[in-house]
Amino acid sequence: MKNIPRLSRYSAQQVARLSMKKKNGQANTLARAIVPYIPANQLRKFMNSDPKPVTFIIVRNPFDRLLSAFRDKLERYNKYYFNKYGKDIVKRYRQEGIEKFGAQFYDKDGQNGSPAKVAGRKGSEPIFWEFVKA
Repeated sequence: MKNIPRLSRYSAQQVARLSMKKKNGQANTLARAIVPYIPANQLRKFMNSDPKPVTFIIVRNPFDRLLSAFRDKLERYNKYYFNKYGKDIVKRYRQEGIEKFGAQFYDKDGQNGSPAKVAGRKGSEPIFWEFVKA
């Protein structure tokens, strides 16, 4: 499933068509394709205009971002991130996890510490609990 942002006056269908043209449909890339950069002098003039424009920012839920980072970088074994972060996380928190959840929780014949089976998961990767503890 793809996250399709709604960008001001553009319909979801228009954004979806644009996202199909772009190989890497990151929200900021899609937004930039629809709404180009404004030169700094024009932006300053607009921000100082009367009446003052309303400014706001919309952010993703921090828990969603945390879970997304874990799933993308560590749950689906990524050698680079495992070597950079995962090994240290496991080394630091695995024993505590075994004491808390039991050795069977981490069993390679089971779900390797995941609430659901994840293809490619070997059991050496950190689990979400260990990732959050780090």
